[in-house]
Amino acid sequence: MRIEAGARSVVLPGQSIYEEVAAPRHDVGSRLALADGRVFRYCKFGGTLAAGKLTIGATHTAHHHNMAVPAAVAIGSRSVTVTLGATAVTANMYKGGLLGVIAGTGLGQSYRIGSHAAAALSTSFAVPIEQELITALALADSKVDLIPNPFNGVTQSAVEENLHIGVPMIVGTSGYYGWLQTWGLCPVLNDGTAETSGALLFAGDTAGEVKILSGYLYDIIGVAYGATHAAGEYNWVHLRLWP
Repeated sequence: MRIEAGARSVVLPGQSIYEEVAAPRHDVGSRLALADGRVFRYCKFGGTLAAGKLTIGATHTAHHHNMAVPAAVAIGSRSVTVTLGATAVTANMYKGGLLGVIAGTGLGQSYRIGSHAAAALSTSFAVPIEQELITALALADSKVDLIPNPFNGVTQSAVEENLHIGVPMIVGTSGYYGWLQTWGLCPVLNDGTAETSGALLFAGDTAGEVKILSGYLYDIIGVAYGATHAAGEYNWVHLRLWP
């Protein structure tokens, strides 16, 4: 169930932020805002997650980048056929993600991807889109990327350059569904260095941790909050990831 709050769609939870389920109860990526200012997103867990540790989103597949369009696609079409590289597509791997035109005719446009079947590597793949194509794609020059829904298959990683998603309140089971906190006050594992209030934070060197921003240009996770905590504790952070 949804209600409208300004320009944002807000989910009324049918699942606690402290609960995981094997079958999804909301669309992956759905937003939940609480009265205390915390915001959560509904995610599919792509690996085992630990409570209080930072996660990253599903990553871009290199062989699904800069793909050719094997035939012209007309305005109004609800499907775009692409030629896959040397990586297969699993069923609904890209559901809720984006098809984007990155070169040639239609450049700069993107469309949300619907439910789809699996496709073998190096074959044609008809990508269903949820909006009608507004610019015809040309066989001669249009190039397309497929970008997964970042909330579909979240994991924990120490790679600072990755797209960060949020922090679970519970231990998450791979393949299950639950809420990750993406905004507001949240206790998060630090890297062993005391974090003073107001310090900017980014992903640490160990999976799931955060550390003070110093000489790096990576994604800012949030701001340290409250009293200075001892090294290795779960410090309060004002998350600033997905409002």
